[in-house]
Order: sequence, then C-alpha cells, then structure tokens
Amino acid sequence: MLDRNIANGRELERIINVRLREGAATRVDTGLQAIDVRQLEADRLRLVGALARTRNALAVLVGEEAPLFRLLPSSLAGVATPDVAPVQPGELLVRRPDIQAAEARIAAASGDIDQARRAFLPSLRLSASALGQAATLSGPIGATLSIGAGLLAPIFDRGRLNGRLYSATASQHESVELYRKALLTALGEAEDALASVEESRSRQLLIDRIVEEARVTARLARLQYLEGEADLRDVLDADRLLVQAEDARALSVQERINAAIDLYEAVGGSAQTPAMARRAPAIR
Repeated sequence: MLDRNIANGRELERIINVRLREGAATRVDTGLQAIDVRQLEADRLRLVGALARTRNALAVLVGEEAPLFRLLPSSLAGVATPDVAPVQPGELLVRRPDIQAAEARIAAASGDIDQARRAFLPSLRLSASALGQAATLSGPIGATLSIGAGLLAPIFDRGRLNGRLYSATASQHESVELYRKALLTALGEAEDALASVEESRSRQLLIDRIVEEARVTARLARLQYLEGEADLRDVLDADRLLVQAEDARALSVQERINAAIDLYEAVGGSAQTPAMARRAPAIR
C-alpha cells in the first residue's frame, strides 16, 4: 500500500518537473510534492524497522532463530480477522483459567463443583447489545450481601450443613465468594469484548468506504490536473487524504484483530474438544 503511494507520488513529482520546464508549474509546486514523497519514504523506513522487530519477536515466540526466520509476504487485503463465536455463561465456567482456579478453591474446601455451577450459573445470554447486563444480575451471582446458608448447604458436605450457616468454615465462605466474583468478572469482560468486536467491525466497514471514495477522488484530481482543469493543491490534498484513509484502514484492521484476541481471552480460549466436553459436568 505504502509502496504504491510512493510510486504514485514519484510519478506525480516527475510530471510536475516536466510542467515546470514547460512553464506550467512553479518551483513551489515541485517542492511541495518532493516533501510529500520524502515523507512517505521516511514512513516506509520506519515501517521496515518495525517489521523487522515484529519478525524477530515472532521468531522468539515460535522458537526459531531470528536471523533465519522468514515470513511469507502478504498484503493487507490478505489479512483475515478471526471470528470467535461468543459462548454462553455455561461454557465460560469450564474454559476460563480464573474460573477453573475458583472452582479448584471450592473443591479444596470440600465443596461440590457441580452444585456450585448449578447455584451460580446466570440465566442470560451474552450479546454486545446488552452492555452492563452482567453487572446487574439478580440472584446469587448478582448478590452484594454475604453468601447465605441456602447456597452453602448444597455446595458443601453434600447438603449435610442442613442450612446452618455457622457450620460452614471461613475458607468455604471465601471460596464461594471468590467464585461469584470470578463469574462476574468473566461475564463483564466477555460483554466488553463483544462490544469491541462489533464496534471495530462497524468502524472498518465505514473506513473501507472512505478509502474507496478517496481513491476515486485522488484519481479524478490527477486527471483534471493533467488536463489543466485543476490546481496542484487539489491533487496534493486528494493524495494526502488517500494516504490518511489507507493508514486509518490499516489501524482498523489491527483494532479488529485486537478485539478478536480480547474476545478469545474473555471466553476462555478455543472451543472445548469432545473429550473436555465429556469431562465437564452438565449444568441444569
């Protein structure tokens, strides 16, 4: 993309120099275009350095030797944004490491994880249009007061607490409260990530339209300049807007990828394998 803009800029610089010799352009015109081209060339050098650092970081990530690591050339159009299917709260319970750790604390306190999941599984579906829903749930997961015996009894000692709150130890109280907080955190992060995915997708679609319009405008401005129907400033402004629009599109692609990564983390990674699904207790 940047190489194409540099090539176009150099060609326009050549045309302006020809018109300067013919008396149809000024030294100011050539200077303005030369500045734009040199700025694009400087930007390219900066991006080449950033690409080298990224390549070296990827080499470390995949366990390769940096000097020998190579990446296949690709264009921005070839970058595919991963789609992460949003999961529902029941799946969050068995996929996120922080929730697994919270369940492990309940198990260490002699609790029944199946009962904990049944008690706290929220009856909602995640959606980007329901911002803040996870933080205002009713029932056990949205409770702000101390967890009561009605919840503790089924979770610990297979119900042998018989509703007596004082029979539950401090570690049992703490494990259930931390479990509830982990669930609220998970649901809140998933909602935020879903909203970011939707916003970044809408932004990219809008910027794509801006890029197409900027391309048409830049092409028409150049033709009108060659035919003597437009001022050079119009050409330079149109080219500058095109460069800015294409830079914005590159950033929008990055935003979509980052949003997909955030959603991937928020929902606990990839979907369960069949073996994991068999091990996960059923939630009713």
